[in-house]
Amino acid sequence: GDIMTIKRSLQFGIIAAVLLAAFLAGSLVYLTSTIFSLSETLNTRNTITNAVAELENESLYLTNEARMYVFNNKRAYLVEYENKLAEDTFLQTAELLKSYNVPDELTEQLTFVNDKSLALTDVEYEAFNALKAGNVNKAQNLLTNTTYEQAAMEIDTIYASFKEDLNVWADDLAYKATASTNIAFIFIIIAAVSFAISVIIY
Repeated sequence: GDIMTIKRSLQFGIIAAVLLAAFLAGSLVYLTSTIFSLSETLNTRNTITNAVAELENESLYLTNEARMYVFNNKRAYLVEYENKLAEDTFLQTAELLKSYNVPDELTEQLTFVNDKSLALTDVEYEAFNALKAGNVNKAQNLLTNTTYEQAAMEIDTIYASFKEDLNVWADDLAYKATASTNIAFIFIIIAAVSFAISVIIY
């Protein structure tokens, strides 16, 4: 009777140890997966943030180059302006956001910004044409009047709102990824303690 009891106890101990070892191994795999996911999420947030910042800087750069051209009448500024415009950073940024599954309501804000920027581009080319026609005052006025300034400020405001909403979305992703990693750590601790106890008992 005692021998059978010991055998059963040993068998139960072995089974428990195997199950706990499997749980521990599974927890380790889950932890590795969540850590990788968290790293990817943080990289995603940084990539998106940097891309949007670059796009915003491009808008400011184009405005500056346009004004430098009409006030200095040096073709080098126009060349820089057109080269930057040809890069089509908006399309690259929009595709990047789409590849990272950024919600449509956010990408729509970016499209709205681009539409406003294109309207300014039309004004800037109107100023360039006026300059080429010898109408310097008109060219300079087009890029410094209240209408142009308000349009540029509106773009800045939309960018600020867009970045804030984008950060909220990205922070939520990071929070969820961090929470998953914390849960994985808890699983690891439970599995390790349980495995240690089973080894000591049996």
